[in-house]
Amino acid sequence: LRSSAEVRGDAHGRLSERLALSWRGACEYELTRASALSAVPLGANDSAVALLLGADGAAAPADWLMACLVAGAVSPEAQAAAVERAAEQLVAAGDLHAAVTLLVLIGGGEAACAKLQARGRWHEAAALAKTALDGDARARVVRRWAEELAAHGELSRATEVLASEGLWEEAVERLVELGAFDAAALLVCAVRDAHAAARPGEPFRFRGAARAFLEYAAYLTRLGLDDLAAHHTDLAAAAGDDGTAEQMSREEAAQVVQQMARLQETQELALQDSQQ
Repeated sequence: LRSSAEVRGDAHGRLSERLALSWRGACEYELTRASALSAVPLGANDSAVALLLGADGAAAPADWLMACLVAGAVSPEAQAAAVERAAEQLVAAGDLHAAVTLLVLIGGGEAACAKLQARGRWHEAAALAKTALDGDARARVVRRWAEELAAHGELSRATEVLASEGLWEEAVERLVELGAFDAAALLVCAVRDAHAAARPGEPFRFRGAARAFLEYAAYLTRLGLDDLAAHHTDLAAAAGDDGTAEQMSREEAAQVVQQMARLQETQELALQDSQQ
């Protein structure tokens, strides 16, 4: 019997020959797979991963998954790289679900959501984000959906999506863009009241609060509801400019309201002309 060193040396030699053949495209699938599996007992895991990820054909997805498993014996970084490549290949092969599952397993939930969104699976991406991601990453996924909806003119739906994640400031911004000034002002008030109940004594800061109140005051002014308009003008002055500590005077707020009222009328007339 030969020594273990001699056996290992011969095995490495045969493996090198097989690798050379497979990289030159001169061998069949079975030889490549056998080479990969033979590399694992020899500790040549990097070579095994490369061969398995390079497999093609009907049985290739099983080899890609095996590559991810073998890469875990190399290092966490190697496994993450193998999973990312395998996920790309699985998507190209039409198995999006398996690709998403692999990415989630290595903590790549946001990348998995991005793959779903890239293929128009917005609802699935949002559901995955809400179950597999933390606050910041989840918010990024939801924002991308809202941006997609807004780009296609679905501002109302975009607002609902943002509100579902508690992105109140961005939801108010969308409502103002939509011209739903009453809903924007009411939402700011609701968030303000909830803040006061949860954190009594803590100052309320809300980006876009002043504009929402000003736009609604302008709208009420056009309707002749002067008392309500005055009330929301006061709210705008108290809120400051975009919810910062700097507050505008009551007179300044009233002037802005008059300017906004004229601008709203101009925009409505322009919209009516465009629809005729």
